[in-house]
Amino acid sequence: MNYLLLSIESGISEEEGCLLLSEGGEEILFSVFQEENNFLEIAIADTGTTNEILSEKFSFVTNIRRLSGIDWEAQWKQCEGYENGLVRFDLCKYGQPDSDAAIFLEAGPGFGDFSHPTTQLVARMMGNHCQNKDVLDVGSGSGILSFAAAALGAKSVIGIDIDPEAVEHAKGNLVHNRFPCMPEFGTPEILPSPNKEKKYLVLMNMIYSEQQIAWESIRHVLASGSEILTSGILEEQRDFYLELTRGLNWNLIEEDKENGWLGFRFTIL
Repeated sequence: MNYLLLSIESGISEEEGCLLLSEGGEEILFSVFQEENNFLEIAIADTGTTNEILSEKFSFVTNIRRLSGIDWEAQWKQCEGYENGLVRFDLCKYGQPDSDAAIFLEAGPGFGDFSHPTTQLVARMMGNHCQNKDVLDVGSGSGILSFAAAALGAKSVIGIDIDPEAVEHAKGNLVHNRFPCMPEFGTPEILPSPNKEKKYLVLMNMIYSEQQIAWESIRHVLASGSEILTSGILEEQRDFYLELTRGLNWNLIEEDKENGWLGFRFTIL
């Protein structure tokens, strides 16, 4: 895989840089913050855009390097709990104090390792809402939230992602986990046929512009009364986001926050 490694000017946080690049249409692969010299780099997918265009589009980018062959294991080694190629995540450490379940993920391109506040928010809000529920994890990435749903007692779990490499990463993680209900992973083509009687618990950990696109691709399979857990929204975006969700007929039930990021639980009217 070819990718671009962008150096970000000081004063731009990791969250802000990733958000601005995502809103600009770039696919974030990973980010590296070197605390010793306050230096941030963000890797994005290489789509062939010239350095000049990217520099003009994103004024906070100070340097661009084109690279290939991402060492995903080197990236995932930074995660707490990494050992022998796998990262162990104990749910009790991530907002589920009553759970003794652990999730194991191998290094790979799928997003999601519980290090980001938005992933922690969704995991914390899932709580008892997964028990005996049909869960649809949209933008499933590494599969981490799908596996969390399975560990928390979901009846069925479908994880979908538009990135085939992320889907393969999630499928690879199936062999490292054992729960009574194991997730199914695929691209959106695996979505079930519409069923007006079937209610889902939907997980969407992504920025609001991506949520809008994702919603259009899944709304036809969701019955009234389905629930949605979302994150990826900064505190300063709250009013705009809630206005957007009201237009989608989502009814706000619960709200939480973590390090400047917000998480929400809605029902579909």
